[in-house]
Amino acid sequence: MKVSSDQYFYIVWILSLGFLKSSCLECHIYNLTECGASAEECAKSRKTETCKLESNTSTTACYALWKRPHNSTRDILQYKGCNLNNNHCGGLSSCVERNYGKQYDPNSLTFYCCCSEDYCNDVYEWIPDSTTTTVKPKIVHPNRSSSSILVFTLVPVFCVVVISVMYFLRRKILTKPLTTSVSQIDEEKILLDKSESSQTLSITLVEVKASGRYGKVWKASMAGSNSYVAVKILPLREKASWKLEQDIYSLPLMIESEWIVRFICAKTHQPSDVDNLQLWLVSEYLEHGSLYDYLKGNTLKWTELLKIAITMCNGLAFLHEETDGGSRGYKPAVAHRDFKSKNVLLRPDLTACVTDFGLAHIFYPNKPVGTCHGQVGTRRYMAPEVLEGAVSFTRDNFQRIDMYACGLVLWELASRCGAQQGPIGDYRLPFEEFVGQQPSLEEMQDVVVTQRKRPTIQNDWMSHPGMAVLAEAMKDAWDQDAEARISASCIVERLKAVSNKAV
Repeated sequence: MKVSSDQYFYIVWILSLGFLKSSCLECHIYNLTECGASAEECAKSRKTETCKLESNTSTTACYALWKRPHNSTRDILQYKGCNLNNNHCGGLSSCVERNYGKQYDPNSLTFYCCCSEDYCNDVYEWIPDSTTTTVKPKIVHPNRSSSSILVFTLVPVFCVVVISVMYFLRRKILTKPLTTSVSQIDEEKILLDKSESSQTLSITLVEVKASGRYGKVWKASMAGSNSYVAVKILPLREKASWKLEQDIYSLPLMIESEWIVRFICAKTHQPSDVDNLQLWLVSEYLEHGSLYDYLKGNTLKWTELLKIAITMCNGLAFLHEETDGGSRGYKPAVAHRDFKSKNVLLRPDLTACVTDFGLAHIFYPNKPVGTCHGQVGTRRYMAPEVLEGAVSFTRDNFQRIDMYACGLVLWELASRCGAQQGPIGDYRLPFEEFVGQQPSLEEMQDVVVTQRKRPTIQNDWMSHPGMAVLAEAMKDAWDQDAEARISASCIVERLKAVSNKAV
């Protein structure tokens, strides 16, 4: 096949700059605000993370952000991590800042660099280009050998020569504007288009209600409101989850659903510590808290269990289904991807609503799902195919993973219901009888994939006709064969049929 000159230069350009990357990018991560007094030791920990692409069209990069106090030669690392959809970093093998820096506070300059190779943000540096008006000494972090410095000095020069040649050969490519993405350094002050009203809301934090690996949830008061609100606070490195949750809540019909927690706004918050920018998600506050919290301290009547189970599954079914609201808009299908009892909240009348969409996936029509998702979610609730890394990334498969977790939550409900003839035991998490409270991934793989175990269904449950139906539903939801699992709407139909009978 004959290759035209245009096609040839496209191919050379793409290969030379490395825009195509088939695997997930690995980056070093660091957050000064989480280190406290042990920042120096924290910086040596060399933690890493995998940048997860959400589609075939997404791009990702590693970045580093550091500050240099005025009249000082000592630089202070602030953040390292992943940047999603940061197109201007493509093809960069080293993390180099070529501008003078930006002055976000009167006492220091802020430097930022990004690159697109595995662990390329381990070392970061400032090398001013010829257009920099103020000459400053070269900054290199951490210490390098002279040969390493020479290599990374010559590489940019070589790239400039190549790019200059390509400019004259293929001007249309090189004249494409390199826009600054939202994940560049300006994200430290503005990460999204935020309404002025949400930024000026006066919110006072009252007490921590929950804490997890991604952040904390606070009970808070809001000026102008007689009721409390819930504030989920995320660190800056979780900006992708913060934006994703806003995208989910912004979908048509979401705000109207009684089975989804009511979202109020998102905002950034800058405490007195200038380096500690926080990402806030503000929603309605529910005194009962999560289903997990409620089951630990309360047992359920059969009618209460039915109400919780039906409304919870209604929420999951609403997420999973495409809904055409006519003039109100079209809601695409959504997979939760971290469904568990901690992510189900209870209203005062014990109806359930679903929350926490930081790992969710929206299935937009005609948009590929992508192939780089990894093992996300909570280990205890991971489906067998997730634990063994054998997921085919389709809408149906993602939703079947949710249904597996739903079956485990139904078991949690049943274990605390007084409809059974025998005594009600203390609350236990799914699989706690086999792996305890802090299982490793290997332990869950052995129990769920190899031994094919599931939480024990007590014989006493089967003496109650409603509990027997519930037990069958949970078994059909957590089936080892993903394609055999029933849908959330099917569970609703079964439980409604039971509720219409005298049991």
